[in-house]
Amino acid sequence: MFDFIKKIGSGTGLPEVLIRDFTPSILIGLKQVHDHGFVHCNIKPHNVLLVPIVDGYIPKVVDFGLVKRHNVRDGSGVRGTHLFFSPEMVVFGIQEAPSDIWALGYTMLMMLTGKPPWSCTSKSELVSQIAMETPTIPRHISKASQNFLSCCFVRHSVKRLTATKLLSHFFLLESNECKEVFIQESVEVSN
Repeated sequence: MFDFIKKIGSGTGLPEVLIRDFTPSILIGLKQVHDHGFVHCNIKPHNVLLVPIVDGYIPKVVDFGLVKRHNVRDGSGVRGTHLFFSPEMVVFGIQEAPSDIWALGYTMLMMLTGKPPWSCTSKSELVSQIAMETPTIPRHISKASQNFLSCCFVRHSVKRLTATKLLSHFFLLESNECKEVFIQESVEVSN
């Protein structure tokens, strides 16, 4: 996904219609991980593989090297890529299923904008921003995508929506009628 964002998004992000098509597959992967009692711990565009299918791509969550059991404190602390850490990870050292949802929000934000949500120069500055701030949700995106992101970026982790609840969010239920046109155009650009 990371390379796709760079290549197709050209620094400005992907069209919402494509993101609306990709997000349910990522959520289904997260739901399966969470339903089996695990936390992925490293959701980010680099760990979403786009598998070609007849009419486009299907995203698959990959890289389960940092996965841990839900509610198990093994002393190893939080795992993953700092840029995708949630507030509860940096403030309390808690990494559970809601942390994966926060990271999904970051991933979607990168898909929408073509760039990371934070532009920090140091790890300590990044951790401080995550602890104190919520990523800025762009105003140029649809109200539905803004709402979806705000559901991912609820600062209190127990109030953050689950993968199951996000699968029925109205952003994902909007029409995908423009998808085929975009996929055809992106294939022509790639060739």
